[in-house]
Formats: sequence, structure tokens, C-alpha cells
Amino acid sequence: MNDIDRIIDSLKDAKFMSNYYNGLAMESTRPEIRNLFLKLLKDEQDHARTLSFLLQRITIRE
Repeated sequence: MNDIDRIIDSLKDAKFMSNYYNGLAMESTRPEIRNLFLKLLKDEQDHARTLSFLLQRITIRE
């Protein structure tokens, strides 16, 4: 597995976790728990954006 494969796998994981946290937030009945999942969702979306940017930068150089 090379670096690009690792980034792609991490990006897939981040997108999966974003969907997972979104679902948990939607199912939560307590606002404080919902807000926790929404924060985790935002963090995962930030990770996905960072990984996507990194992948674009690497593939442009090759």
C-alpha cells in the first residue's frame, strides 16, 4: 500500500464516519448528546476536506 492508497482509505473512513455521526445526531433525543455528535460530524468533515486537499496536491505533482 502506498501513500495515496492510505489517503484514499482515510478519506473513505472520514466520509463513512461523517454519515455515521450524522445518523446518530438525528436519532438523539437529548440536545447535549445531539450537539456532541454534530461536533464530531463537523470534525470528520474537516478531516475529509483536509485529506481531499492533500490527495489533490499529491496527484497534481505526479
